[in-house]
Amino acid sequence: KHVTQRLGETGAFSDVAYNFQYTGASATLDLKVKESDQFVPARFDNFVWMSDDELVAKLHSVLPLFHGELPLSGSLPDQVSEELQATLSERNAPGRVTYVRAGPDNGPTEAFVYTVGDVSIRIRNVTFTGAGPSELEALQSAADQLQGEDFSRSTLGTLSEKHLLPVFLARGYLKATVGQA
Repeated sequence: KHVTQRLGETGAFSDVAYNFQYTGASATLDLKVKESDQFVPARFDNFVWMSDDELVAKLHSVLPLFHGELPLSGSLPDQVSEELQATLSERNAPGRVTYVRAGPDNGPTEAFVYTVGDVSIRIRNVTFTGAGPSELEALQSAADQLQGEDFSRSTLGTLSEKHLLPVFLARGYLKATVGQA
């Protein structure tokens, strides 16, 4: 009962049932689970100590039900937050992990965004790998305004679209992308 209750509380399953049978000195346990159909990505907005892939792998090693996405209900998002906090503690890193459900106003949740608060993570330098020499000066000029600002992947994404992509478009590129920081 305890196992099925814990599995159900995670939100990863919409249906959890069990039955067992005793046969002589042994017992057979049959667990039946149906995976929830409502999962959204987990995003790590300013967790700079590890890459997203490293974070997902570490979290999965402790929380086997976590694969980078979270159910919209249940305790799994809280468990991820607790494990991220433990990871900060292991690294003697300051800050407190919090999360929000992100999505359009009055719309559905599109992601769980985890942030480290109570710590200042500033952008010291911006470099552009893969940019040609003709774009580099204009890109660096556009990026100068980012130096000294708080690091946030979501903010950087918005600023990249607003200030960096126009550099390429002004030079005749039809399509350009900026990778994740």
